[in-house]
Order: sequence, then C-alpha cells, then structure tokens
Amino acid sequence: MRLATSLSALRSAVDSVLRTSINRHPAVKAAVLRLINGWRRWQSGVAAAKSGNVHTGHSAQEVAERFVLPSCKRYVVFLLAGSDTVSGGVISILSIAQESKKLLEGQDARVLVCTALGDAPLRQYTMFDNEAELFPFEEFLRVVPAGSSVLVQVAECEIRHMILSRFDAFRCANVTWSINILLQNIKLIPSSADVERMKRLGPVTATVSHAAYANQGTAARLGCQVHFLSTLVCPEAYERTTFRDKEKLIVVSPDAHPLKYAMLQLVAERLPDHEVVEIRNMTYQQYKETILRAKFSFTFGEGLDNYFVETVFSGGIGMAFYNDQFFTPDYRELPGVFSKPGENLNVITGFMAAVDNAETYDKIAATQRSLLAKKYVRAEYLENIRTFYERFFPPTDCSTLRSAHPSTIATSVSK
Repeated sequence: MRLATSLSALRSAVDSVLRTSINRHPAVKAAVLRLINGWRRWQSGVAAAKSGNVHTGHSAQEVAERFVLPSCKRYVVFLLAGSDTVSGGVISILSIAQESKKLLEGQDARVLVCTALGDAPLRQYTMFDNEAELFPFEEFLRVVPAGSSVLVQVAECEIRHMILSRFDAFRCANVTWSINILLQNIKLIPSSADVERMKRLGPVTATVSHAAYANQGTAARLGCQVHFLSTLVCPEAYERTTFRDKEKLIVVSPDAHPLKYAMLQLVAERLPDHEVVEIRNMTYQQYKETILRAKFSFTFGEGLDNYFVETVFSGGIGMAFYNDQFFTPDYRELPGVFSKPGENLNVITGFMAAVDNAETYDKIAATQRSLLAKKYVRAEYLENIRTFYERFFPPTDCSTLRSAHPSTIATSVSK
C-alpha cells in the first residue's frame, strides 16, 4: 500500500477526533465554522485580487447594462460565496441557475448569479467548467428598478451569513422579496426560527435535493412549503469504463467518520496492491478523471452523494453506509450499500475482494447503475425546476412556462 493511504488514514483520524469533540458543543461548532468560512473567504479574496478574478470599477454599470432592464420588474438571484472553490453544492446551484435562465429569460424575468454582500466580488469560478458570470449583489441592489419582484435563492448553510446578517440591506431596498432555501443537505436544515425571521422580508420556500426528505416532515420543521428538485447528475453526462480498464484504485471522500481510520487500515491489510486516494485539492475535472480510473469509491459523508453517484455513472462501484436521511428504502439492499455503520468492516473489505473479477464486478456495477439511472433523469429534473417557478414565481401575464417533460409531475409538499 502506498504512502498516500497511511497519510490519508492519519489525517482522517485527526479529523474525526477534532470534529467529534466540536460536534458535542453546538456553540463552539458554530463559532469554528464562522472562523473557517471567514478565513476561506479572505484567502479567496486575496487570491482573486492577485489573479484579476474580481470585479473592479464600474460593476454597477456593468450589471445595469447587461442584466437589469428598466422594463423588467422580475429577477431571480442566486447568491453564492465569493470563494473560488469547487464543491458539489456550488456545481449543483450553478446548474439550477443555468436551467432557470434558459427557462425564464424567454418570459418576463432575468436571472443573475451574485456574490453575497460583503464577500469578495469574484468574476467566475475557475476550478470547474461553467459559464456563470458572477456580479456583486450590492451592485445589483443599486440598480434594480424600484417596485421589482426579486426571488433570492441561497444554500441552507449560508442563510445566516447571506441573509440574516444583512437584514437591513434587504429591508432598505425598494423591492418585493421572496426567498428560496436550497436545501441540499438535511443535516444543515435551518431552524424554524431563522425561517420565521426571513419571512419578515417576504414569502419563504425550500427546494430539496434528495427524495428522502422531500416530505411533510421537512416542511413542518422549516415552517414553509417544500418542493423536490433533485440534482443534475445523469448517466449520459459521464464517460464510463468497465472492470478491464479500471485501475487498482479506491477513492474515499474527505468526510470525517469514526470508522474511517479503522476501515482504511483494514483496506491496507486486505488489499495491499490497491492505492487509496482521498479526494482533496483537486479541480472537478481531475476528480472526474480519478473516479473514471477507480474501481471503488467509499463515501463517509451523506451516503447518497456525488462521490457515490458519479462513481457509479463512471462505471465504478460506489460504497456507503445506509442511512434514511438521504437514501430511500430501495437502496437498502443495493450491493455496496452497507446497512449498519457499525457493521463488521471485514464485510466491506470482503465485498471488495469478492467482486474483484470482471464478471462479478461488471454485474454489480450494472445493478447499481440501473437503479441510479431511474432516479436521476434529466427531463424530470428540468420539469421539477419548471414546476417550482410555475407555482412559486409564476409569470405576471399568467402564461404557463414551457414544459421540459410534460408527462412528469414534480413532488411538492405544502406545510
């Protein structure tokens, strides 16, 4: 086993101890997260300034000329951090923004992606391929026509930083606000108290990424209506290889987990000819190239996340511990999904050893792909976006937004 495995295991052990200790104290955890996010934003701002990846000069004029029309009184704004990083959450939000633009700009609305108030005025994200142009939200506020209706969409983990801590700036703008929470991780769900505070600005809704929590329970916890979007992760978007072209490579997510260190140690003993790579400090393209080569991936995070799904769509075998927060029950018996986090780790390494032949491996990979391909369908995802706007931000002329896939009905949950 290469040195990378030992270093990855050591880092995971330290992460697990620190995060377990912090998680026991919510106030400490919140303070640590604020410090980390502030430090990342500061670092990103310095790096962006050095590289020229910032807006300077006539930002408000640029926004006005390119995106704000005196005759347009409806805007959809996606707020993102001014940090030039790559994450599944940012990629997902930019996908929603791109499809929203295609859908709405033929109607009577404009769609913008903005860096949050107080963040570095980043021009674009450079760690993955995307077409998004970012503008400072403060510049948008200076030029948005009075009396406009503005729908702000923001990730669940950024509610306090991007909305609640900037409450006065929102209230001073002469526009009608509505807010949509992009709930991508149920573990990060905002409190109902925070949602009630946001309702002082205007109506609040939430869109969710996983079917497992697109339900009445989530609506009740938030105190607002919930709409299922899913994510744009579909099999046709990925290059796929079979066992014959895979390398002796096991990819693991960077998430902390109490069993991570023990599992990596056992992998080193049972599969000494395999390299273990933890996904860190990669561009998105480098990550995709890595999972295309890898035989296996194991996610220690959500479970049903991109480390799992994208590996499967790349022809590999994804592995995770089952949980009912992100997985629906039909994943429970899927090969590679292990029912209990405390399950004997020998079962997991035994599974990898047992499928390490072309016939068994390709059969398991096909089984996983078959189930996931039914769950992640591009046409359904686009239809879910369309029905969200039709219900919560409809055209002013009462026309119906064009359907991406008429036969598909999105799941919506009312409080």
